[in-house]
Amino acid sequence: MQLNEQEPHLYTKGDIINIPYKTKMNVKNQDEEILEFFVVKSPNPKNYKEKE
Repeated sequence: MQLNEQEPHLYTKGDIINIPYKTKMNVKNQDEEILEFFVVKSPNPKNYKEKE
């Protein structure tokens, strides 16, 4: 997984990653095993207000 412009990072089974709001995410499976990942957004991004 690559976040924003950082170098890609390999995560292992069971890892939980907190990704801040408005962070670009690039997920790529480079293994033969099936990749499963879940995205949970809380609170809903529609409820965020832009900082002035």
